[in-house]
Amino acid sequence: LRALGVLVEEMPDGLCIEGGIIQGGTVDSIGDHRIAMSFLIAGSLACNKISVMNTDCIATSYPQFVQHAQQLGLLIDANLL
Repeated sequence: LRALGVLVEEMPDGLCIEGGIIQGGTVDSIGDHRIAMSFLIAGSLACNKISVMNTDCIATSYPQFVQHAQQLGLLIDANLL
């Protein structure tokens, strides 16, 4: 989140997300399908493009995610996944 311009404070037991305008950037999902899908959706609210690396993991829990997201109007380039 911080890499995308969101104000975040790390706490011993989690995060305090203060907010801000989501900028563009690159996020590495590190193979976590939840992170990959969350930041692909965040891209629909961002001022600039968000690229998400390591998205193969999405097929683990939601193989139709990209198709459904595109049907809802999200601009996800499936060729990059």
